[in-house]
Amino acid sequence: WTTSVRVVFSVMIDAQHRGMKLIVVDPICTAAGSRADQWLPIKPGTDASFALSMANVLVNELGIYDEDFLKQHTNAPYLIADDGHYVRDSNSNKPLVWDETKNRAIPFDEEVEFAALAITGSYEVNDKSCTPSFQNLKEHLLAYTPEEAAKITDIAADTIRNIAKEFGEAANIGATIDIDGQTLPLRAACVNWYRGPCAHRHGFLTGFSLQLLNMIIGAIDVPGGHLGSNPVGPWWEPGTSDEGLLLPPEHPLAHQALDPYPGRIPKSPESVIGMELFPVAPYASTLAYDILLHPEVYNLPYDPELLIVCRSNPMMSTINPGIVEQALKKIPFILAFAFNIDETTEMADMVLPDAHYLERLDAFTNAPYNFLEAGPGPWNFMIRQPAAEPPAGVKHWMEVMFELARRVGFQEDLNVMLNHTLPMKDPYTLEPEMDYSWEEITDRWLKSHFGEEQGLDWFKENGFINYREKTVEEAYPRPFLSSRIPIYLEHFLDIGEKLKKVTEEAGIPWDVSDYQALPDWKPCQSHLEDENSEYDLFAVNSKAAYHTFSLTVGNPVLTEIQNSHKFGSNVLLNPKTAERKQINDGDEVWVESTAGFKVKGTVKLTNCVRPDVVGFMGLYGKWAKHVSEEARKGPHFNTLLPYSRERIDTVATTVDMCIKAKVYPVAAVKSGLRGSIASTLQRLVGIN
Repeated sequence: WTTSVRVVFSVMIDAQHRGMKLIVVDPICTAAGSRADQWLPIKPGTDASFALSMANVLVNELGIYDEDFLKQHTNAPYLIADDGHYVRDSNSNKPLVWDETKNRAIPFDEEVEFAALAITGSYEVNDKSCTPSFQNLKEHLLAYTPEEAAKITDIAADTIRNIAKEFGEAANIGATIDIDGQTLPLRAACVNWYRGPCAHRHGFLTGFSLQLLNMIIGAIDVPGGHLGSNPVGPWWEPGTSDEGLLLPPEHPLAHQALDPYPGRIPKSPESVIGMELFPVAPYASTLAYDILLHPEVYNLPYDPELLIVCRSNPMMSTINPGIVEQALKKIPFILAFAFNIDETTEMADMVLPDAHYLERLDAFTNAPYNFLEAGPGPWNFMIRQPAAEPPAGVKHWMEVMFELARRVGFQEDLNVMLNHTLPMKDPYTLEPEMDYSWEEITDRWLKSHFGEEQGLDWFKENGFINYREKTVEEAYPRPFLSSRIPIYLEHFLDIGEKLKKVTEEAGIPWDVSDYQALPDWKPCQSHLEDENSEYDLFAVNSKAAYHTFSLTVGNPVLTEIQNSHKFGSNVLLNPKTAERKQINDGDEVWVESTAGFKVKGTVKLTNCVRPDVVGFMGLYGKWAKHVSEEARKGPHFNTLLPYSRERIDTVATTVDMCIKAKVYPVAAVKSGLRGSIASTLQRLVGIN
């Protein structure tokens, strides 16, 4: 993660020096915002409205969209019936498209000049009216005018139009570039995002809205465009479904999550994380607390008896720790692997010392699909090897797990699984009945991929390997792939109906309304609360560039950086808000959420935060017995967050990380009755 950030920052700064314009949309002006040409302090939780209004301007007002890309690389030409589903060929069941040259519908994969495919208009097929999915998108976007978006996002309509225009013009649709003898599209514009916009109740719809902007201008996996991962690599490539859409790569280390497309068959939960209720999510864990606390609601066919925790700290890093504690107490036995005692480890019945990352040997540290920089450059792979030997008796946690597998009696199954998951190739596959050390498994994995000469001994000597330079097809794969990406999620409709049936039959209260083919902006919980309430601020947090989640909080070197940073571990307030609330820079305050949870912090006044926002940078305020005093300082943002099904995105599993809150001086609480009377009088006379 740290390496990725450093690479991205360097590339971004170089691009700005060459003339790239950077626009940052964020309620808080973070490190990225400080480098921006334009900072747009958007109202929290409204990014989908902003993105869809931009898309509306591009498509319906300016007519800027990459028609060739949409016809050839998306399902924009697929014909949609009145019920929202594809119109299909009666013989092959394949989705149909409209061939304007032949003036008839044909299966999507019939040989045809892509220019002849229609993506707008209305057509008759088998006496039924239908439209291409892009036509449906065009009409869907009409409701998202900049004027309406301005009311929701607090970004002026003129600003939205100007940014959409600049974005469309920068894409320079039709431009090309020659790389290594190949002529490729050049789209010098893209939208990039991470956790922030999607950490809300309807977060999936927001992510889909943002990615639509890249698809509209054809800026996916091409020079200048959005390069989010490595869909094609030296050992993997994506597949193509029967409907012509892209399937995730099959290489397990390239793709370590469940497939979001075509999705899975929903069913009543059989796992404590409830993955069965998220049939298009690549992973899930956020529902686990609700299942543990209310197993009768989910009809879980067993009571969890054991939890193994390794290299994670859910007490600190998820929601209000009191709720997490209640859920963990429902598990009879907790085993934790740890190299230090943290907030979750203190909940464990047994703690086994784990090797520190500087004491560990690992060959497959991260999936190359996600963690190798996308775009041109070398394929390089490295091992993590110990800089120091661990203390006596301390082992890599995986070695302990292998020993447990042997003793419990499923070692054969484990070896078979590792052969598939890593994967191993002959002659280096694991024999099911054999015992292997961690070093032997590492050696076999390396030789499986790099050959007999590049085993563990070679990597110990050399550290890493530059496997080879990426080909053009690997660096910018989209022009070379026959599979399409969807602008219209037709498969969501059937999956949503199946999920609705499953949950209704099981008696599980579950909202399936976000399983829709085209995205909308929908207000998260914080937007549904009384605007005139004393809880008048959006409490939001942002990552601190100098910390890795809460793991590094208390590190002396990073603490020095943290304390010298403008924001540090403070509570951020706009000066106008502070003046209204009679709060000064450096005051100690309580931040209290509508859930009744509160945290204490020191105020930092800054114009780098919206007036209706109370901001938190990073995640501080550790409380485990053995952490340093420095690690205890600062507010723990997640303490403010309640937990309920209404705050979980039922498509993508994210928990809503935004909540309404009020801020008041600690002194007002200490003043006792006088403070309470003063607060009451202020509310009575309308002074907030």
